Amino acid sequence: MNLFPSHCVVNGFRNTVIQNLVQGKFEVVNNEDLKIHLLPELPFLINIPSPTYDIYESPSIITNAIIEVSISNNLIKKKNLNLLLNILEGCLCKHIVVRFTTFIDNHRLLILFKEFKKYNIHSVCILLNYHKEYYNNDFANAIKYSGCIYTCIFFKSPFEKNLENLIHFTKSEYKITYNKVLTEFNSNIPLYLEAQKFNTYFNKKVFISETGQIKNAPECSQSFGNVTNLKSLNDLKEIVEDTEFQRFWKVKKDSCDICQDCEFRYMCVDNRIPIIRDDRTAYFEKECNYNPYINKWRGEENYLSLADLGIFLNNSNS
Repeated sequence: MNLFPSHCVVNGFRNTVIQNLVQGKFEVVNNEDLKIHLLPELPFLINIPSPTYDIYESPSIITNAIIEVSISNNLIKKKNLNLLLNILEGCLCKHIVVRFTTFIDNHRLLILFKEFKKYNIHSVCILLNYHKEYYNNDFANAIKYSGCIYTCIFFKSPFEKNLENLIHFTKSEYKITYNKVLTEFNSNIPLYLEAQKFNTYFNKKVFISETGQIKNAPECSQSFGNVTNLKSLNDLKEIVEDTEFQRFWKVKKDSCDICQDCEFRYMCVDNRIPIIRDDRTAYFEKECNYNPYINKWRGEENYLSLADLGIFLNNSNS
């Protein structure tokens, strides 16, 4: 249901989210408040069709990539990194996360940063561990004026600092987390449309590990080859077109237990591995830190887990 062409209403079990897809905003409203206060005043909210945007389609073979640069996978060498970036550009990949797992001196790192300018990449996120050698104006300016690096995060830093919301220093260590954060939810047209048919995390993603393994994502166990064997666009294309590589691409939120009852389902980019049933419905072994049946986040007062509510998920959809 939508209010205006730029808005849509997503109903959850206890709450409803009103998304402004153009301005990137959203508002959470309790379902009872919606019925008692809003609907009587705004009766046109009832039975209005969903936004009439085109169905999500992307010409990209891969839309986003996560690359770990290390000595082991040889991507620390400029020519090898360039070959991979060239292949990803051929896939029309627009968004890349680059994690340096090996220390690289400031001079060599700045040379690698310049390579990103050569390619039609919309955004690059840089992740690496802090070293005092990186804390200087030349390094900061290289990131600021790169044209494509939109954020750089230094982990294991001796201090916490945010420079122009572009360069971040954190004492935390890098680790994969499955927790959702309300402030990280995004309301926009591409994400909303993709969520109608696809899994917004696994769809059209590729991951290159520090040992060179090619996977759909860091959370996946199955490897489909090694980056050292990639010589052309066709080599990567053959891998990502494998049906097993795309196993999770079409596991949308509306097909997943619990998620289908959540008001945030079209804004949530969820990196948990779905367990797919024979009928193509799915569930997660890892419980989300938000419970839509009581609209509480883990850690909040009166929070209850699914088990506390008597809800247990398994391979049966009964």
